Amino acid sequence: PYLDTWFINQDPIDLGRATTASADFYMYVDTGPGYDWVFVGASLDGEYFTGQWWTGYSGGWEYFLLDLSEFIGADELYLGWYFYSDEGEPPGVEGYEGVWVDDIKVWATADTPPPTGEELVQNGGFELGNLSGWNPAGAGVSVQTLRNPVEGQYVARLGGANGANQ
Repeated sequence: PYLDTWFINQDPIDLGRATTASADFYMYVDTGPGYDWVFVGASLDGEYFTGQWWTGYSGGWEYFLLDLSEFIGADELYLGWYFYSDEGEPPGVEGYEGVWVDDIKVWATADTPPPTGEELVQNGGFELGNLSGWNPAGAGVSVQTLRNPVEGQYVARLGGANGANQ
């Protein structure tokens, strides 16, 4: 089915004191090759993102690393996952599972350490069982229990066939 969904972090990430920065996460991609895709990127304003996109099948959970070095010194940084699916599937295809995301972490080093206990991304593993800390948009963004997530028991899901569970 047609989907145009995304989520971004609710509170901006402060890289103002950072000397290095990156984000890593795990993603399971099962989309229609060439016509459905997922984009992952970073933005200074939460509207215009730069990053990478993927289409097709990842073959299971895959580790991804997003270099954030171009955003070092920024006081506000947003990370976003965007999933697009066209209106139909090719004949004989029962449906793709969509995109699943888990265990999002942002890593930064600084000359002066952040205050004790400060986390750069809240609820990046979705283990609160909801999307708190994230701004979802469009139909199909949810947090679900999964039999084999990367860590914990919850993952974020962006679209896919109903009842699909990896």
